[in-house]
Amino acid sequence: MRLLALVVAFLRRDWINETSYRAMLLIETLGVGSSLILFYSIGRLVGGQPEPLREYGGEYFPFALVGLAVSGYFSISLISASNRLRQAQTTGTLEAMFVTATPPGWLLALSTAWDYLLATIRLAIFVGVGVLAMGVDFDFNVWAALPVIVLSLVSFVALGLIAASCILVVKRGDSIAILGNIITTVFGGVLFPITLLPEWARPISYLIPLSWALDGLRRATLVGAGPRDISGSLLALAISALVLAPLAWLSIRWATERVRRDGSLGHY
Repeated sequence: MRLLALVVAFLRRDWINETSYRAMLLIETLGVGSSLILFYSIGRLVGGQPEPLREYGGEYFPFALVGLAVSGYFSISLISASNRLRQAQTTGTLEAMFVTATPPGWLLALSTAWDYLLATIRLAIFVGVGVLAMGVDFDFNVWAALPVIVLSLVSFVALGLIAASCILVVKRGDSIAILGNIITTVFGGVLFPITLLPEWARPISYLIPLSWALDGLRRATLVGAGPRDISGSLLALAISALVLAPLAWLSIRWATERVRRDGSLGHY
């Protein structure tokens, strides 16, 4: 119940803040609509069933649609916690938050609840418009997709907390998180299969959880692949979650102890 109350409190805070900007809804709508039209048009331009896409159903637009939806969650995980932390630092609310009984890790993770809610709404719009207006035909295997989603979110949130812990100590560095997001978008296979990358660059993709999340979800939602068919992606994501989750906890603990010892929690 306490966790639910915290989630509601953060959502209420961000709802009040976001709805004070009347143009935000229009901007979000235009952004989603423009993305769908852009990649639908690219899909028509590509045409046919290119060889690199055949294992994902052969069509480009559904491939890109899943990539856009999943990368939205990854971008939020990597950037949102850092942005919320910087916002709390500059507005002077960070110290007040950190003296509460709620662990710092929970505070940073739950501060992104609004952004995850928006990402989920975007996902619903992507899927709804894709199916109803653009003829996307999903072949959804829930037993394969569900563990991929859970393991991916654990890995993504852990990466975001690690980035936020660095910013908590060095005060600056949000640009590094943005750069990391750009790099993972390229090497993670968001808009094209990683098999199209130069051979020397492909090992980089295998180190990024996003690439395994996209591979598993595309197979599970576009061609109906089962858990055994995507066992490689599931194993990679499980290893990623087991490594990154404890590392995130240690990073947040180290960062908060250091800034409290130095008395620099409110500095920015």
